[in-house]
Order: sequence, then structure tokens, then C-alpha cells
Amino acid sequence: MTEYENLVDDPGVFVQSVLSKECWEHRDLQGDISAVLLRMGEFKYRYFSPLFEALFPGKVFRMPSDRKEEHCLPRRPELTAVLKADEHDVDIVDEASSNGISCAENELVLSVGQDVQLCTKVGIPIHKPYSTDTKENIVENMIEILCRDKPITLRLISGLAVFGRNNTYPGKGVAFHNELRFTISPFTSEELCVYVGELSLVELRQTNGGFRWPHPIFSDHIIAVNEVRIGDEGFNQEKTKLFMGLIGVDTQSLAFLSEAVDRISSLSDVDCKWDVMVALKNGSLALMREIDLTSDEEVNKVSQMIIDNFDSHYFYNCLSSEAREEYKRANDAEGIIQTCSHPNTLMAKVIVGQEGILAYAVLRQVEGRIAELKRLHVKRDWMNQGLATLLLEEVEAISCLKGCQTVAVNSSGKSHLFFEKRGYLNKGMQDNRELKKRGVLASVHNCLKSA
Repeated sequence: MTEYENLVDDPGVFVQSVLSKECWEHRDLQGDISAVLLRMGEFKYRYFSPLFEALFPGKVFRMPSDRKEEHCLPRRPELTAVLKADEHDVDIVDEASSNGISCAENELVLSVGQDVQLCTKVGIPIHKPYSTDTKENIVENMIEILCRDKPITLRLISGLAVFGRNNTYPGKGVAFHNELRFTISPFTSEELCVYVGELSLVELRQTNGGFRWPHPIFSDHIIAVNEVRIGDEGFNQEKTKLFMGLIGVDTQSLAFLSEAVDRISSLSDVDCKWDVMVALKNGSLALMREIDLTSDEEVNKVSQMIIDNFDSHYFYNCLSSEAREEYKRANDAEGIIQTCSHPNTLMAKVIVGQEGILAYAVLRQVEGRIAELKRLHVKRDWMNQGLATLLLEEVEAISCLKGCQTVAVNSSGKSHLFFEKRGYLNKGMQDNRELKKRGVLASVHNCLKSA
């Protein structure tokens, strides 16, 4: 059998064969769990359930989610997954009992939601075809996206959310955000017509863009996954990882499940109903959360990270010594607290790993429907791990949810290069008004993007 036939004809065999070793290493998860509700439709359940059956044999059942695919949360599938997994008006312990699964007092019932999104390199979502789309409409859309004169890079972003509680514990949820990128060579319109002709409208409407990537026509066009190119050692393994990611299952999902169960099991006092974890490029997991302004240690670490960046990062080599000192002063411990505590602050978040604070961002509503990114910094030792992009997309998602139409950033030094690569329009240079009031000249690049 080809990879495609294994995945489509017998997804249980395919998933278990890929994850068998990792599932066995996580067998300790079974002891604390009474039942697992997978809240999804039958199509997704067929592909997603084998992982959970391997981890929790005899404890898994499906419950349809009353949440539709959310087009208003681009690049944030973990938030859509949260909407699916959260209890809402459903008692998950009672649901387990009604499915013949008795729950011991101290054992957890888990509710699981999942979502996968596909988008272009700069973040434009590729949605599932609408129920009114004909095959001709779907082909036209495919040709627009895939029939280019050069290879294109797409982003696969997946979200997994787990909510758990028992008979006495009010419950805790943990969500997971993961991403990989892959590059495809140009398609011909003839290839797409053949592909669409082999599938029913129902099948085409089940996936983002109607793309079923393990299909041989699509599979043959994949030329790189996570910067591993065709012909390189490990390319087939990366391709398999892509196929698994497209159904929402990969080895990092297992590490997340283990972490999620630990967090849900150990927190009797729920300060925050949902935590969000993110996967970094090096394979480690980190927590994205609001900054704790009551912790002097945390505030000081954020401040030191920013000061170190202004002293040492090449983005800021072009700053005058006076401007550099003013930027550092604005980000001392007192400056961090003032910036985050501003009444118009929409978001002040950090990403925290085992090594402590790794990244920091602040978003503020400035006027009308404009949100301004006031701060975005990553610890120098942790650059190129996707942290800045994760926080920037959090900024854009929150701006959208708050009704803002534009995200603005006045970027200092050469940091405008980062924003331009992510779809921001550089409107040109202007003086930093705050520094100019203090007699210090420093130019910033005014960068804008539609939220």
C-alpha cells in the first residue's frame, strides 16, 4: 500500500504504525483517566480516534461538537479547539456515564476539541469549500492558489484542546498550538481537473481548500517540509509528519497530552480556566500567558531581556547612544509595569519555557479601530524558534476579536524587516514623538497590516 492508501483506507493502522512507539512510552496516561470524549464529526473522528484508542483503550467515545468551523479566528486553531472542547451546557461526567463508562471519584473525564487550518506564507486563510460550491468553483479556487509560476510555501497550523474534570473538581483546560511549513511545486490545471474528477463534492468539502494532501497528485508536488527538501535525508519522515499534522495528530501532540493531563490533574485551585501551550521549532513546549505584574522577579526578567536586546541585537546597531539609553529606560521594571497597566492595553503576554521568560508582547488600542503593537521582544538565545511570530499572530487575533481593523507598529532600528516579511506595509519613517519631546532624535518605521 502507498502512504495515501494506508491513510485513507485504514487510518487506524496508519496512525498506530507511525505513533506506536511514542504511544507505548506514554502508556502511563491511562491510570488517571476514566473517559475521553472526542468532540468532533464522524469524518474527523475516523482519523483522529486511533491515537486516543491507543492511549486510552476502551475509554474513548465521540460526541458531536455544536461548534462550526470558525472563520473569525484565522491562524488560531487552538481557540477554535477550545470552543469545541469546553463544557458549555454539557456535563462531561454525565455524558461518560450515559455511554456506559463509570467514573471513579478521583479520575478525570477529558473533553477534546481539535482544529486544523491551512494558510499562505503571510497568513491568508485557505478555508474549506462552502456547501454551495460546485466542482467548477473548487477547481477555479485551486487554480488561483496552486497554479503559480514558481513554488509556493503553505503553513499548516493545528490546535488541540483538552478540558478535564472529575465529580468534585471544577475543571481545567489546556490548549496547544503547533505549526509546520511546506513548499509545493506549481500544479497544472489538467492535474487539478483529474484530481477533482476522482472525488465527490462531499469529499472535496471536508478539507481546507478541498486539498487532500496524501492524494498522489498532491503528494508528488511536495518538495520541502520544515526546510527539509526532497532528496535530503529525513524528507520522507518529514512528509509523514506533514500527513499526520493534516489530520491533527503528531508526536508533539503526545507530549502535549502528557503535559495537559499533568496540569489538569495537579491544579485544584483554578486561577485560569484555560492555558495555551505552543510548540517551538526545537520540539520543546512553552506556555503563553498574561504577564504577572505582581512578580518582581518576572517583571525584572522581562526588563533585562529587552535591555539586553537593545545592547546587543543587530536590529538596534543603528540607534544613537542617546536613543538606545532612552529605549532601555522606558523598559526598566517601572516602565514594564506602566506599559502593561495602561487602561487601553488589550494584551500583555509572555511565553514561558523551562528556562524562564522567552518572549514578551504588549498590544494597545490607540484610536478608533486601530490597535498598536507597543512591545515585541524575544530572548536573544531563543531567536529563530518562531516565538516572535507566535506572539505577533496572537496580537493579530486579539485585534480582530476586539473589532480592530488595523494593527500598527512603530518599529525601531531595523526591526521593520521582521514585520515586512509578515505582510506589514512599511509606510515610511517618522520621528519617535516621545523621544523627540525629550530632545532625543530617533526614527521609527510606521508599519501597518489589516487585522
